Amino acid sequence: MSCMCLLGLQNLAQSLALMAVPPLPPLPNIAPVAAMASQANFSAQMSMGSMLSVVAALNLPPLPLPPLALANLAATAAAVTAIQSGLGIDPFAADAAASMAMAITTLQANLARIGPFAVPAGLASLASLASSMQTIRMSLGINPLVPGAIVGIKAALAVPPLAAVQFTSPPAQIASYLTALNAAAAMGVNLAAPGGMLKLQAKMSALAALALPPLSLAGLLPPLAAITAVASIQTAFAVNLSAPDVLQQLTNAIAALAPLATISSPAALGVPSSISSQMALAGPMVGASLAAMASMKVSAGLPMPALAPIAMVAAMAATASGLGFPMTSTSPCSASCPMAVTV
Repeated sequence: MSCMCLLGLQNLAQSLALMAVPPLPPLPNIAPVAAMASQANFSAQMSMGSMLSVVAALNLPPLPLPPLALANLAATAAAVTAIQSGLGIDPFAADAAASMAMAITTLQANLARIGPFAVPAGLASLASLASSMQTIRMSLGINPLVPGAIVGIKAALAVPPLAAVQFTSPPAQIASYLTALNAAAAMGVNLAAPGGMLKLQAKMSALAALALPPLSLAGLLPPLAAITAVASIQTAFAVNLSAPDVLQQLTNAIAALAPLATISSPAALGVPSSISSQMALAGPMVGASLAAMASMKVSAGLPMPALAPIAMVAAMAATASGLGFPMTSTSPCSASCPMAVTV
């Protein structure tokens, strides 16, 4: 079982009530630079080398999954990963439905008991800036807040990308194969192996058969959005929004970021990020895997599990834990718990 502890939720609510985004100078628009960094992804592309040439030479037929099925597969894989990491539940285990039902039921009961969370104002725009900062950091390996960061970022974006790659198959088609391969792998299925699609269909069927209680999003979405924004801001800016000097720290950071808004786009941006990021995830044998998938057949459509609500619960648990407020308990609520609720 996996309970969502009332005490953890109360501590989280009290912490959010103490947080505030102070009045700040105008925020620089570094989203274009983040987009360039994501597309260039210099370090990822330079590490691809021969893998890229193998993938580019593949003549792949259209993936035998319609776009909606592929999108659902990717979303399901992301949900499975979130449930495993956020709640510590294996969605394929025999007691998975009971454990996830307990998480949903106790969360809803406890949110109703606490009432609306006090959500700090001014989070959205600062969180958007934080997201752009993290994209630059992850794509180029450069912290945009360190002294001299603009020099390194300009240099990374100015490096000529890999020689123009001529893909035999349309890049979007290659990206769809990579998405399917990585999504299946997240659920423990190798789509390139014999019988891989049948195993994936069985996994998706098992997930679609889970009977979970309904989840009201009205009480969940505001605190989830708030703690996600807080976590993004505190990570990117290395600040604590409850600290007394947070205004000065954020003001200094914004001033350091302002020059990034002046960077213009380089002439060429290399391999599409939809391919480079997925290739990096797929590993060194990606070419052989995609080639094996070219003969893949789909005898029946993939079931469509409805895991979005429990994935949101898992995201809230994981994010709150990252902020220092663990919310999950492996013991169900009972009379022995002073914070117990009737569920």
